Amino acid sequence: MNSLATAGVTPENVYLVCIEEELEAWLLADGRAISAVLSKPTHPVKVKDKKKPEGIKNPKKQLNKIFQENTGHPYVDRQHAKMIVEKLENLNKLRRCVTFVRFAEKITGGI
Repeated sequence: MNSLATAGVTPENVYLVCIEEELEAWLLADGRAISAVLSKPTHPVKVKDKKKPEGIKNPKKQLNKIFQENTGHPYVDRQHAKMIVEKLENLNKLRRCVTFVRFAEKITGGI
């Protein structure tokens, strides 16, 4: 809290939002965005949406498996999560995640 105060952030502007598993659970909700990152013109990839992504145990491991199977390379969270987010057409599929909805409401005042 001291670093927030030093930055001029008041406690009224701080919200605690928990992700049940990992950020990757939210990303697994949108298979199209993951497919867009993995696909090449000569090798299209089709990843299915996860209907209940927050129920997935170890979603980062799931994404790693998807990346390994389709590229032969591991999922690198700091690199690939950003790429997947950039391919999201909208937030509709992420809205299946209660924790994402709460997060979005807190940072935007609504979604």
